[in-house]
Amino acid sequence: MKTYWLAALAAFGTLAAGGAAAGEDKWGAHLDLEGKAGTKRNLGEADLFLPVAQDDRTLLFADLRTRLDDEGSREGNFGLGIRRMLESGWNLGGYGFLDRRRSTYSNYFNQMTVGAEALSLDWDFRVNGYVPVGRTSYQEDSLSTAEISGAGVIFRGGEERSLGGFDAEIGWRIPIFADDADRQVRVYAGGYRFADEGIPMVAGPRGRAEMVFDEVPGLWEGSRLALGAELQNDDPRGTQGFLSARLRIPLQAGAKPSRLTPMERRMADPIVRDIDVVAQAGAFGAAETATTTGGNAISVVSSHHHRRRPARRHHRCGSQLDGDPVGQLQPHRHHHLADGPNGDGRRLAHRAQPFGSHRNPDPVIGHRFHHHCSCRCRHHHPGLHDGHRQHAHRPDHQLQP
Repeated sequence: MKTYWLAALAAFGTLAAGGAAAGEDKWGAHLDLEGKAGTKRNLGEADLFLPVAQDDRTLLFADLRTRLDDEGSREGNFGLGIRRMLESGWNLGGYGFLDRRRSTYSNYFNQMTVGAEALSLDWDFRVNGYVPVGRTSYQEDSLSTAEISGAGVIFRGGEERSLGGFDAEIGWRIPIFADDADRQVRVYAGGYRFADEGIPMVAGPRGRAEMVFDEVPGLWEGSRLALGAELQNDDPRGTQGFLSARLRIPLQAGAKPSRLTPMERRMADPIVRDIDVVAQAGAFGAAETATTTGGNAISVVSSHHHRRRPARRHHRCGSQLDGDPVGQLQPHRHHHLADGPNGDGRRLAHRAQPFGSHRNPDPVIGHRFHHHCSCRCRHHHPGLHDGHRQHAHRPDHQLQP
């Protein structure tokens, strides 16, 4: 895969350099470098814009991108696009990308991206569609879950899955500067939706603002600086915000770039699309009943202690135990997992006795309880293990380890 990208980059770079050396084209190659500082992650991107063919009003170009973040994700995008300047003052464009991403879990996802745009001096309209191709799901055991449901244990396998969807936005130029000025401020509002069966939908609004400087004092001619802010929100991922800076480096091989009109400059605007192959990770597998290696279903046997009327009882040592701790056991529940009959033929059960009694008749679970009475003696309730204890003088009757 790396060899493929390097070969494509070299081929298009040679083509772009040849066109730039001729000095006859309106639009030349450039490299955009972008950094995005986010509330949940930080990203870096390199975007190579390469004109393939052009005339006075039409531009066919290639767009090669690579992106990484600080969570271990990597992505590459290879695209072709075309833009056309209309007499009406609009630039219409369309493009397609092949995307490949390595996720945080080191899984690889592929997708096709197609998009369309309409740009004018004052308004922007964009829409993109994303279609996963190839393998779209990977098993992730670390994300698997098991939960008690009724008398059984339900298991769901963990997985990471790529999602298909779309996004769209509308942009407007704030008339702070003249429409032909070399600096402009635009604001955008839009939304996105990505979904797949059995996975929570990733959908929500997105807003952003951008200030662009087409002439930057102290930098080379043809450079460009864009400063941006972005905010989006969806239920699975929450609210995310980014601050960005994008610097354009012209690759004109020493030729002086042509002076362009505002709409001619917009012919080389960056393509705006989602920054990732969208993927979600979690326990999305089909619900299954957990079983043992022997094939027996794991079952849950439970019992409840119910509130009883207060009573006063006397310990065998002669001291009196308050009725509240002995007679008012607060409801609580214990769960014990069993795989059917045990090796000794027993099935796990729990029939805990009131803490005033001096014996635990249940030989199966065998919690060992003790209490303290006024004479400070300690009486144990025998069992198979020292799982819990109960102090008779505690009003809340919480089991302490």
